[in-house]
Amino acid sequence: PMQALIAWVRRIETEGPERALPPRQTAAEEINSAFEAVDRMAKELARRRQSQLRFVAAIAHDVRNPLGAMEMSAELMLEEPEMQADERNELLGVIKRQATQLRRIVSDLMDSASIE
Repeated sequence: PMQALIAWVRRIETEGPERALPPRQTAAEEINSAFEAVDRMAKELARRRQSQLRFVAAIAHDVRNPLGAMEMSAELMLEEPEMQADERNELLGVIKRQATQLRRIVSDLMDSASIE
């Protein structure tokens, strides 16, 4: 029975926590094996969590840059209401390019999520 529990814990490591917990019975060596399997799983979960945090930080960085450029362009346009048409068009072009970049980032995220 403990070997079934250990196998279940190993399936959680690779397939996620959707598996049902099998019935439990105790034996000293098997319990130690179960503790070791849970320890490995906990370490793997911590490693995956760190990987996710790095991924989110990279996405935040990639999104922050286009947003900053859009924000600065909009602020310049608002601060100078009598701006020349060509200057205004240049800033609108910046906003448009950065919005396109953000759309690509979001599309890539959606593709990545659908692959998962």
